[in-house]
Amino acid sequence: MKVKAILPFVIISLAFILAISPSILLADQGPQVSDVSRDDLTEQQIEAIINLQPAVTSADVSNGATALRDVELMEDGSILVAGSFVDGITLANSTLTSAGSRDIFIGILAPTGEWMWITSGGGSGIDDVVSIEILPDHIKVVGWGFGNLTFGNQTAKMTTQYGQDAWRADLSVQGDWLGGWRIDPILLPQSASSLWCGFR
Repeated sequence: MKVKAILPFVIISLAFILAISPSILLADQGPQVSDVSRDDLTEQQIEAIINLQPAVTSADVSNGATALRDVELMEDGSILVAGSFVDGITLANSTLTSAGSRDIFIGILAPTGEWMWITSGGGSGIDDVVSIEILPDHIKVVGWGFGNLTFGNQTAKMTTQYGQDAWRADLSVQGDWLGGWRIDPILLPQSASSLWCGFR
């Protein structure tokens, strides 16, 4: 009898908690990891990735190492690579310079190990990529950032100058920024702390 009386209260309470905190629904999903592995890469691509001396642990990231966050395999065998760097990074015979302590970079690495193009974005604080997705007519990039972020000549205005916020930016398949804006953190598909180490 007591169980029947308590059950509706438990159901109503649970429904209320889920309604006010949608992130609970994602709590058990854990970080998603790119399914691109070493077996998908050419030896030249592996060598180019190793030359970046990417972080393997979060401590490496804290110490300023380049973080590889997500990788997507393209139809021609190229890979779309997304990550973040501190100060500067040289790819495709171009040097990218960060606007703050850590900025993001996106690039396409051909099967020959050559970077076809690279681009960067970010603001004055610590910014990072969470994931990338290749859509039919553009590339979708999402991540975390501090303050207003610049993607090419596009600006994503965050809610506060100093607080961390979630963002989305779109790129053409040629590497041109199409726009950037703030999004609700619930739309981020994975933890920003994950590292892609599939090439090892």
